Amino acid sequence: MQPNSKHRRWMLAAVLVGFLLIGWMATAHWGTRQVLAGLPSSSTSQALSYDPYREDLPAPNPPWHYVHAFSPAPFLVVVDWGVMQAPLVGSGGRDYYVWLFGFKFQCGGATVWNS
Repeated sequence: MQPNSKHRRWMLAAVLVGFLLIGWMATAHWGTRQVLAGLPSSSTSQALSYDPYREDLPAPNPPWHYVHAFSPAPFLVVVDWGVMQAPLVGSGGRDYYVWLFGFKFQCGGATVWNS
């Protein structure tokens, strides 16, 4: 193998890693906000800023809704959500989105709980 070829491989790897890191930072900063902005909102229930099922916090009285988005990998946004309209009337789950610099596509999801 020639030294020039080895140098090109290292440069290609560095550019690829840099692209993925920049993509991850962009997804975490702008992608999560864009995905959340495209979700339907509820003006009839209390918006919670925390996960209502954390054991160290008291459960809120319904109606409430909870939405949290995060980026576990470049170009992937995960949205955890929950809605409670009345006691024993609600659901929650997790949705997955691919975000590519302004374009978003839902690629999966699951309802985790129903009451």
